[in-house]
Amino acid sequence: MLDLDVALPLEVLEKLRTGIYVYQEGRFVFLNREVERISGYTREELLRKSPYDLLADETDRENIRLFTEMSESGKFDNLPERYVAKIRRKNGSPAWVEMKAFPAIFKGKEAIVCNVIDITELVLEEERKKSIERYVELVGKIIRHDLANKISAAMNLLELSMEKREDEIVSKAYQILAESVKTLRRLRNLELLMKTGGELRVVSVKEVFEEVSKNYSINVVVTGDAAVMADDGLYSIADNLLNNAVKHGRCKNVRVATEWEKDKVVVRVEDDGIGISDENKSRIFNEGFHSGEGQGLGLFIVASLMERYGGNVEVKDNEPTGTVFVLKFPYKKD
Repeated sequence: MLDLDVALPLEVLEKLRTGIYVYQEGRFVFLNREVERISGYTREELLRKSPYDLLADETDRENIRLFTEMSESGKFDNLPERYVAKIRRKNGSPAWVEMKAFPAIFKGKEAIVCNVIDITELVLEEERKKSIERYVELVGKIIRHDLANKISAAMNLLELSMEKREDEIVSKAYQILAESVKTLRRLRNLELLMKTGGELRVVSVKEVFEEVSKNYSINVVVTGDAAVMADDGLYSIADNLLNNAVKHGRCKNVRVATEWEKDKVVVRVEDDGIGISDENKSRIFNEGFHSGEGQGLGLFIVASLMERYGGNVEVKDNEPTGTVFVLKFPYKKD
């Protein structure tokens, strides 16, 4: 068993770039500067704590308790080669550490020495990559869903024009196809953006809904405005909500109202259609769910994009009839 007082004096441990702490009798009895840096706590604060106090998840706390018991009973051979845990820094931010424990003697008593490596940047980078992969996959679904709707509508109009030979219908079909091309370019740019970092930018809610509403023959009134952190996916949100109101709600009027609510920008999309049953309200944002025609992707796309923006979407009944979709974006004043 390693005797720290002889083999590794505290002066040596203090200078190591990897975190080192000594656990004895239920608490920290020594820690070096790197542990202070990782945790954000001072040495004096940590010496009044147990390692369990820093762990962010109950599962990690239970596992570390189990590993500690095994270590104290000398069963180091049964411990995992390394253990990754999420901790909560003094400022409340999360950090991830990789730990390896081994037995030692400290000031004449048995103790556990733990090597601690800060892997926060690696974990966050991996999470970012996974987020980008999920979002690129979502962009593919948006392309298939949104363009399928537009091209289908254009084909129906062209078929009708062949029967009636009306130039106005052909013009409308051409407009929809032109919008489809614009949507495809926008989503291709969005996919490229995600693959290269995927940063959000300031987008005007009013401008997006007003532009998208031009593709619909219903009456759409947009009131209020706010700049939210989003990307071109906001066009897909607007398109899917208006399409849902027309196709499934069979509405004639839609009102889009933007307002501030404490630290959030709230966008209410209200229609006067047939509404959504209470039974379906809890399922409409699930991928693949649909109560009639369609792929069951439109509202799933809305919910997924809102999650990306750090917000959420809710559905409520409108009065006297219809549906209200409530979009909530995080908002911070400069």
